[in-house]
Amino acid sequence: MNKFFLMFLTFVIFFPVTAFAHTEGGLFSEAENIIEEQTPCDQLTTEQLDHLGDYYMEQIHPGGEHEIMDVMMGGDGSDNLVRMHSIMAQRFYCNDDQKGALEGSILPKVIGGMMRSINLRAENKNIPATVQPQNIKQSFWQSQISVQTLFGWILVLGGIGAVWMYTKKK
Repeated sequence: MNKFFLMFLTFVIFFPVTAFAHTEGGLFSEAENIIEEQTPCDQLTTEQLDHLGDYYMEQIHPGGEHEIMDVMMGGDGSDNLVRMHSIMAQRFYCNDDQKGALEGSILPKVIGGMMRSINLRAENKNIPATVQPQNIKQSFWQSQISVQTLFGWILVLGGIGAVWMYTKKK
């Protein structure tokens, strides 16, 4: 019983639990094939642009974050989500600036700010991924430390403390 408990606790603490984004029949592999073959942008369909944008979004915001953002954009199959994925594909794959594509909504302001730091890193390869542009003022909650990261560390440290207390009692 004690060995089982320790093995289970070790598994829970040290095994990274990740949420896998939907691949829906290999859409990500289709996007990877398009990237590998370097298919010209003018030959891509809207559906292929949607798959590419979905792939890029998964790379930037893996797992659960991607799923939450998809729901915020209207959910799977919505026109808004397809349009957003297409815009991301055009920005990242086609190097096209899609200013005004979603005019009249708050999305350009939100997405523009989110993508701006990525575009700055793409333009200047010397900027590490953890360094944010100097002109963006960040509060604590917008910094690299997220609530999920803090909660994860609390769980890890609490688990280590529990194992230590458990072994100390013996």
